[in-house]
Amino acid sequence: MSDRALAELYQKFAAMLDTGMVPVRCLTVLAGQYTGSTRRALVAMHANIDHGSTLTEAAAAQPAIFPPMHVRLLEIGERSASTITIMRRLAESLERARQVSTSFVTRMIYPLLLLHAAIVIPAFIKWLAPGGGIGAAVRYLLAALLPLYAIIWFIWFGIRALRRIDECRVLMDTVVVNLPVIGRLVANIAIAQFVHTLELLYTAGVDMRESVSLAAESTGNAWIGKRLQLASPYLDEGDSVAVALAATGVFSAMMQGMIFTGVETGHLDEMLQKVGDQAQHDAVTSISRLAIILPMVLYLAVVIGVAMLIFSMFREVMIQPILDLL
Repeated sequence: MSDRALAELYQKFAAMLDTGMVPVRCLTVLAGQYTGSTRRALVAMHANIDHGSTLTEAAAAQPAIFPPMHVRLLEIGERSASTITIMRRLAESLERARQVSTSFVTRMIYPLLLLHAAIVIPAFIKWLAPGGGIGAAVRYLLAALLPLYAIIWFIWFGIRALRRIDECRVLMDTVVVNLPVIGRLVANIAIAQFVHTLELLYTAGVDMRESVSLAAESTGNAWIGKRLQLASPYLDEGDSVAVALAATGVFSAMMQGMIFTGVETGHLDEMLQKVGDQAQHDAVTSISRLAIILPMVLYLAVVIGVAMLIFSMFREVMIQPILDLL
């Protein structure tokens, strides 16, 4: 199930629970609104609850829909009588993540078009060149595009396979976080996810140490998650969450100051929300910066490629005959 569909499911479920409907009745209504595997999963959850399972246990039996972290948060919601709040906040979290990913995909369309233009324009020139023709253009396109797509496919599936190995995942995430521009983007997305999850758990009444530990697992980046786990010893020694998080070295000075202010004023939940929003804003800013840099690089590649082809054509038409005469 996509993030958008799952967010919609949480919103509907929370709205019905808020009216006083019991979970079994909610699942019956929801099952009537879906088809395929989602409907079967909701029907199975209904059956599990009928046989004595809790909502969390029923959700845990459907890993294709409910990620493990969501199941743990739902369990906390049931424990603290805040299931409705947890579901709504999960929906908000999924929607925020979708907005960032949509922004990234939208802004990368133009650079991808430029990349293909860098390949298609030289092929068009070869078509018009003396002794070229459509055959030469097609051969050039196939020779350029097939290796490009093969490399992209190999990298994509290779990364997915390597990320299943813990050591490789930590190494890859460490490298990515330290890359210019992209590293800051990934870090801000991870920080936003961590802070929003921490605020959700803290508001639900979960112990701060457990909240930090659980939220660190939700970042999506193994390196940042490990750094955030370093806050636990400080919390065990009685330090405030502001001191503990500052010791991880993950947060900027501004974010640290905001968290310290939240602790001092007694409005930590509100300040964590603002820190998460700031991290998400920084992520969108990084995407915008990346969307500016990539087209400039690709423009340069197109210009160089076209210039080399024009020089090659000029050499064949004008210079080579002279050299042959000599």
